[in-house]
Amino acid sequence: MHPTLDTRDTVCVVRQPILDESGRVFAYELLYREDVPEAEVGAQDLGHARVLTDAVLSLGLDTLTDGLPAFLSLSRELLVREAGTLLPQASVVLELPKHVVADDEVVQACRRLFGLGYRLSLHGLGSTSDAERLLPFVKFVKVDPSQLTPSARQALPAQCASRSIQTIAERVETFEAARELQALGFNLFQGYY
Repeated sequence: MHPTLDTRDTVCVVRQPILDESGRVFAYELLYREDVPEAEVGAQDLGHARVLTDAVLSLGLDTLTDGLPAFLSLSRELLVREAGTLLPQASVVLELPKHVVADDEVVQACRRLFGLGYRLSLHGLGSTSDAERLLPFVKFVKVDPSQLTPSARQALPAQCASRSIQTIAERVETFEAARELQALGFNLFQGYY
């Protein structure tokens, strides 16, 4: 059996800014984009792993982020295998997938990463209460405010702030929308710029 070699000629990492309340870049989310069929086994792990390798080995994390934190999404498999520990803790925020199941293995991995000084971000709180198990280890929660009920949109920032968790509103496309969300207590904003 021969290993499959990566035959790409170019590096495919997208850098999306996360802005603070004054409109300054707070961090960058690094994303991988390629035309890979969703049904392909391991495609998600491969994409997450490629962001890690491309960001660190090919380009250099500081080059991509101008020295700001890099938000990097980890698949469940990369999370529990502690692939995030290959990166410098001061430079990254490890993002947990949107639909991660907070089983004992995931909770233990988050506990260990948190104990090592890594910052974690939870992409959405999900529709199940098991995400609550991860909140003691999370520094950021990213949500799409348009997917929240009006009462949840008002309550979430205060609930997170009481746990010293910053809220990131994603899919914010206008300054007016950012100002409205800021008035509700959202701290950080990510959109399509």
